[in-house]
Amino acid sequence: LRLFIRNSLIFPTSLCLLSSTSKSLLYQIPLLDYTYILYIYINHHLQNMTETEEQSRMLSYAQEQQQQQQNLDSKSENRLSISPTRNRRSKRSNFLNTARTFGHRCHWNRACRLEKDKLLLLFTVIACVLGLVLGICLRGRSPAFTPRELMYLRFPGELFLRMLQMLILPLIVSSIVSSIAQLNSKTAGELGLYTVLYYFTTTLLAVVEGIILVMTIRPGDWSTDINIADDAPEAAPCLSSAVDTVLDLIRNLFPENLIEACLQSVKTCMTFSNVSSSRNGTYKIPTEIVMQLSQEEKDLLLEAPQTRLGKGMNILGLIFFSVVFGLFISLQEEEGEPLRDFFKSLESVMMKMIAVVIWYAPAGIIFLTAHQIVVFKDPVKELQRLVGYMITVLSGLAIHAFVVLPLIMLLVARRNPIKYAYGILPALLTALGTSSSSATLPLTIKCCEKNNGVDPRVTRFVLPLGATINMDGTALYEAVAALYIAQTLKIDLSFGHVILVSLTATLASIGAAGIPQAGIVTMLMVLMAIGLPTKYFILIIPVDWFLDRIRTTVNVFGDSLGAGVVHKLCINYLIKSDEERARKYSVIDGQFSRKRICSTSNAEADSSQLSAL
Repeated sequence: LRLFIRNSLIFPTSLCLLSSTSKSLLYQIPLLDYTYILYIYINHHLQNMTETEEQSRMLSYAQEQQQQQQNLDSKSENRLSISPTRNRRSKRSNFLNTARTFGHRCHWNRACRLEKDKLLLLFTVIACVLGLVLGICLRGRSPAFTPRELMYLRFPGELFLRMLQMLILPLIVSSIVSSIAQLNSKTAGELGLYTVLYYFTTTLLAVVEGIILVMTIRPGDWSTDINIADDAPEAAPCLSSAVDTVLDLIRNLFPENLIEACLQSVKTCMTFSNVSSSRNGTYKIPTEIVMQLSQEEKDLLLEAPQTRLGKGMNILGLIFFSVVFGLFISLQEEEGEPLRDFFKSLESVMMKMIAVVIWYAPAGIIFLTAHQIVVFKDPVKELQRLVGYMITVLSGLAIHAFVVLPLIMLLVARRNPIKYAYGILPALLTALGTSSSSATLPLTIKCCEKNNGVDPRVTRFVLPLGATINMDGTALYEAVAALYIAQTLKIDLSFGHVILVSLTATLASIGAAGIPQAGIVTMLMVLMAIGLPTKYFILIIPVDWFLDRIRTTVNVFGDSLGAGVVHKLCINYLIKSDEERARKYSVIDGQFSRKRICSTSNAEADSSQLSAL
């Protein structure tokens, strides 16, 4: 034992005291792990030693320390390396076995795991900075980039987005079905109720914050140049009203074909026609021309809504089907065990695939950011014109992200929002780089579960749903953008118009897809709701690429905090669900469950009675 202590205490005794006061250092330097375990060993298992023995040990240790100082200096590199050398593996194994014998757990595996997470976070931060620097450097290139060269620049980032989007469908279906299948019907109902209530409340709060800021700052009065003739869009998007958005939301809940829902979603677009007194009757007017008309001229036209299939996955329909499917699996009890095990295994495989793909995120973020900066035209002039608008939007997003959402987390979930935000920082940086809440979904689930300890049944229900219907940043942006355009055009809006903006922005954000710059499409219906010409949405296009990344980050942050809040509100129901499931499927003597034994005994009794008859 004395030889063991002498060979192990290679650091000064001050490191023992340091490891007891600052245990976080154990995760930074692996050798401190040895010191900490040895310190516990000495404190708890050598208390019966006399003072003379302890003094003699310390004296012998001090003498040996002086003799071994030169050897320690020559071997310092090997001692500080993460992987121990071959001749010290036996010492490490003996030391860990001794520590485990006395009931003390080694932090080696945990240290390696924490180092990987910190490494990914560090790489993501560096990628954002490198992408910004690379884009600024490439902007000064002469001659300018050709479209093919720009495509080459974006290609690595495009691969990253495609890999993430490839995993979204199997991840959503497997995670939701597996989570709901492990709950009872009451717990699933409570989970859905709290989730929808949280999302609707935070979205409405975001809209109110944006309206208050834009009416106070009045950024539209700062703008003087509203000439948009040269920047008119080449093709007009699909126009729809707020009512059509709500109806499309309900339609997408019930997809006609699940295979079709994986590729397309239902969308209502309005067509316009003019009633003529000539023999030709009515004739259609192109949407590009309708966008140039005023509201009075639009009222003279005949609107005809047409339902069509739009490009993009019907995530809402897949989520609804997965929830119902998982609920019926949970009701089947023992008969649903094969399906429950299948989706649980599929979910585990998908999470492992995501863990591999996510390491490509830094490389993808570099080229996505650089490409966006290179294609940005005349940034100085556009920033001067839109500085008030940007200040208003960024102020609203900052208030919502740094004040409102953390306050909800602190009051409802009783958790430290700063520590929680640090746990999801890799997901937030990925959202900043990809500008897509759906593409960030796999990493968001991983961060909430591993770093913040949220129940997987909560994260894999709340987060996929939040990536579809919870768009706090988008709702705030739509309200600010609509009122900013009205102020720029010197149009005074009544209090009723402001209320209409808040309701329309809330409903439009719910129908917004979790794809880059989807807020542009939903903002058009906000402009139409208050009678503003939709062609003026081009006023905010020059800086939308930047604001889209910020509001997407706020959306992901709101989804993540929502998972923590719902986890706190439903913790009792989750515990009861686990207890009921444990009682129902408890194994007796490692063979069959109690219910199955009762059923077999009843069957044997029935068969004996039948044979007697």
